[in-house]
Amino acid sequence: SGAVDPEARRRPLWELYHLTHAPEVQSAIRTAFARAAAGEVTRRDVSIRLGPGRFATFEGMLGPLLDEVGRVEAVICTGVDVSERIRLEEELRTHSQVLLRMGEGVHFTDGQGIIRYANQALERMFGYAPRELVGRPVTVLNDADEAENAALVAEIMGAMATTRRWEGTIRNRRRDGTTFYTRTRITRVDEPSEELYVCVQEDVTERLAAEATVRQTRDLLRQVIDASPDWIYVKDLDGRFLVINEAM
Repeated sequence: SGAVDPEARRRPLWELYHLTHAPEVQSAIRTAFARAAAGEVTRRDVSIRLGPGRFATFEGMLGPLLDEVGRVEAVICTGVDVSERIRLEEELRTHSQVLLRMGEGVHFTDGQGIIRYANQALERMFGYAPRELVGRPVTVLNDADEAENAALVAEIMGAMATTRRWEGTIRNRRRDGTTFYTRTRITRVDEPSEELYVCVQEDVTERLAAEATVRQTRDLLRQVIDASPDWIYVKDLDGRFLVINEAM
């Protein structure tokens, strides 16, 4: 630990420099020691002070040392630094909370196209119960026949082989059979033991419908403008033509 306590041999375990930074830590060690002295093995994570402002988390174990007739004659104390494991677990919890609260649907699929994970937003988007999608082929989400799915998979895998990323619009099918569209982004993630694909989907059905309405209205207005016998044109403030009808 780097901290030297010359009086360590004359002090109880819970009064060592490494453990005196918090009363709750000392209390936990005293309790664990008493249980070990009574013949029980205890394990728990303990915050250890390494130096001024420096701490680490150790997985501590206290257990009895028995003599030849089975009586407790001492207590064995061991510890393993698990600070990195704790940090990774906290990071995992944070990422999990982000996934749970995302508005976009997210799912992971393996190299065989089987869904391994789906967040709540995706389950709601497609109308499935929690974990109902896990283990199913990802094509269950697409509103396409076998040939269309094969073509889509080929396009996506081709992009994965070059840029490791694909983005596009997909027509989907909810559990109740209704269809909708999502803007979809797929990224390949290489794990040590397998390949995974992370897919993020955003429902853009209303946006696409609105864009189609705007395009239809624009086309109708263009036809009206071109049908006029009068010259019609529009310029911007720099004098550049923006619209010119056929008569002009």
